[in-house]
Amino acid sequence: MGVLLGMILLVMLIMDIIPGDPAALMLAESATPEMVANLRHQLGLDQPLYLRYIQYLGKLVRGDLGYSIREMSHVSRLIAATWPNTLILTAVAMCLSLLVGLPLGIVSAAKSGSWLDHTSRLVSLLGLCMPVFWIGLVLMYLFSLNLGWFPTTGSGTLGHLVLPAVTLAAYSVASLARMTRSSLLEVLGEDYVRTARAKGLAYWNVVVRHALRNALIPIITVFGMQVGQLMGGAILTETVFAWPGLGRLMVGAIQGRDYPLLQGTILIFAGAYILINLIVDLSYSIIDPRVARGGKA
Repeated sequence: MGVLLGMILLVMLIMDIIPGDPAALMLAESATPEMVANLRHQLGLDQPLYLRYIQYLGKLVRGDLGYSIREMSHVSRLIAATWPNTLILTAVAMCLSLLVGLPLGIVSAAKSGSWLDHTSRLVSLLGLCMPVFWIGLVLMYLFSLNLGWFPTTGSGTLGHLVLPAVTLAAYSVASLARMTRSSLLEVLGEDYVRTARAKGLAYWNVVVRHALRNALIPIITVFGMQVGQLMGGAILTETVFAWPGLGRLMVGAIQGRDYPLLQGTILIFAGAYILINLIVDLSYSIIDPRVARGGKA
């Protein structure tokens, strides 16, 4: 909760530091000084920072995130209309990351030094180096414009979801595969793994049932961070593919200098990131009971 409160204060400070009057930027150039003054009063910009902060928290408790001047609607309604689309896109990208990145890392560690390992590391390196928007444009050129397999932009069908989800998952797949390989290689060198192999257990049985579980904590830590980064990447992905989500709404708020809408979207993204990291921390004790016992065997 303290982190969230600090984040809200930080956003307000940044808004105050940005050059120019937010009220004047939100209005047309032909706006009169009276119109600018009225909007400043409506947004509470004519009040001290501490008072605006307290008033915003009071409204936030009641579920009031303000009113969007650009969209002419309540911020909470706009977020409620677009947030599900971002959740769907992020959830599909998360599933792709787990279904591709985790097996890729396991195979790479289990077959260390083989052509599978080298191929996996090369794919991971490419995924880490390529920007999200560039991947999106390449996929759009290949599979939409040339092959015509998927729609270029928009939403409404499963076909609209494929390219944005793959684009968003690319970096996460690469990062998860590299961390899985690194963590699993470290565990495979432990004495208990060699003992299990000496007892005659099948190699893949040892890798999956014994080694992988003990390698999961750093993997889950990285995956939890990746989920937060997926939401950040959704801002660019939704813009490239015109996906009607919260990220695209935030970009519109930035372009339109919509102070209340921008503040509301940042709040939702930050709150989701904090919640995900809390879930990741709580999951440690489930995966490894020694964490709950303070490291005691």
